Amino acid sequence: LGHFQQLITINADDAPGHYATAVCQQQLGQMDAARAGFKAAIHLQPEYIPALNALGGMELLGGDAAAAIPHFRALVRVAPKHLSARNNLAWILATHRDAALRDGAEALVLATRLIELDGGKTPMFFDTLAAAQAESGDFEVAIATAHKGLRLARAASDAATATKMAKRIAIYERGEAFRE
Repeated sequence: LGHFQQLITINADDAPGHYATAVCQQQLGQMDAARAGFKAAIHLQPEYIPALNALGGMELLGGDAAAAIPHFRALVRVAPKHLSARNNLAWILATHRDAALRDGAEALVLATRLIELDGGKTPMFFDTLAAAQAESGDFEVAIATAHKGLRLARAASDAATATKMAKRIAIYERGEAFRE
């Protein structure tokens, strides 16, 4: 951390230096300093993918989905094939308990493209697509999509994902969207 802090003292315009400093601070539990460092890196390079991803993830894990959304949107805009950012954004927009943060139409576009980019290999991405379909009111399609993901999860011996998806299928069968 000391070396990275010295680096950004010498060169305050070094976005990767601010990012590396923030990563160290985050690992040391210095969350406010880490957040400021990620923001500094983004300020210097608005399309700096590692900082956008780190700050979006940090905000999401910290329980502030509203703060995470713009970072994930920016990341998807500059790196459209960034699967985790696309998945995180679609999941928030499809499942958040706050209706003001939900956008089923955007979530559906993001999740549909997610499956295309992934080649339909990741069960969790089918879970996201099903959640977006349910949020958009298309429960029959959501159920079918969730079943595809459930089969993939079981084939991969991913019991945790399979259990979550089976519970969500029951929600969709009742004509309800899933909420986190």
